Amino acid sequence: MNNFAPDLHTLLAKLERFEERFAVLLGDSGLELRWPIKNLPDNVKLGDTIALKISTTKVEDDEKYANMRRLLEELIN
Repeated sequence: MNNFAPDLHTLLAKLERFEERFAVLLGDSGLELRWPIKNLPDNVKLGDTIALKISTTKVEDDEKYANMRRLLEELIN
């Protein structure tokens, strides 16, 4: 299931193992991805499932500004 905005896509991957400076993530479709360990969340451990979010920078900017507007409206009201 995707709980993100419709223009965002996610890939769920299991942290399978560590190799040198990389973590090996295994996706549901058999995709194997090497990800820099330094870019993993601090509390992640072997066997954890990670959600990788894929979007364009425009979608990211739109989401950021929508969140800022929402926070501003909460402060005003």
